[in-house]
This record gives sequence, C-alpha cells and structure tokens, in this order.
Amino acid sequence: MRGTPATLTFAQYVREFDTARLLPDVRSMAASCVLDVLGCAAAGHAAPTVTGLREVARSAFGAGDAVVWFSGARLTAPGAVFCNSAAASALDLDDGNRSARGHPGAAVIPAALAAAAEVEASADDFVAAVVGGL
Repeated sequence: MRGTPATLTFAQYVREFDTARLLPDVRSMAASCVLDVLGCAAAGHAAPTVTGLREVARSAFGAGDAVVWFSGARLTAPGAVFCNSAAASALDLDDGNRSARGHPGAAVIPAALAAAAEVEASADDFVAAVVGGL
C-alpha cells in the first residue's frame, strides 16, 4: 500500500494541532456544540430506548470509570460513549450538519469527552478533539 492511510494522517494532524491558532469564534462554536449535546442528552436520557441501551451497554461493555451522563452509572469508556451518544440523539434534537449528512456532535463530543477524561487531557486538547471531529 502506497502513501499514508487517511486515519493516520488525520490522527497526526489532530495530535500536532495547536489550539492557540483557533479563532475565538471557533472556540465559542465548539463550546456551543458541547452545550447542545449535553442539553440534548439531558432531555433524552430517560427515553425508553436509552434506558434499555444502558442495560445492554452494562452487559456488553461492563463497569468502568467513564460517566454515563445523567444516570449515575459508570461504564468502560466505549460503553459510556455508546450510552451518551444515544441519549444525545434520542429525541432528534441534536445538531444537524448538511455537509456531514448527519449529527456529528452526538458522536464526536461524547467520544472526545470520554477520551479526555481517560488521559486527563487539558481543556485545550478537548477543544482540539471537538473541533477536529466536527
């Protein structure tokens, strides 16, 4: 295989990304996206599908240190991301992006937050992950 795989190129870009280069408007938009996902997850966390998914995630992924938002539960990082993403998109209130043809915030932000918590990343690293993912 010739060249560098796209995922490796993207990972290197994110790793080397200097958040000091972010314009204040970009930081503000990232914060708005995070608040949007958290608000949507707060609204959707008690939906029957989400409560059922938490039971599935507990069985499939097991207990861990990652927070499952608004539930008091802790699972492995993948399990918490699964649950938090489901809660954020359960009521279809979350962000929409025509270019992405979907709702990137519900996938990106729970994953970035869980990863940041696992490695005790700085706020700047978290913002870089959110901006890079969206």
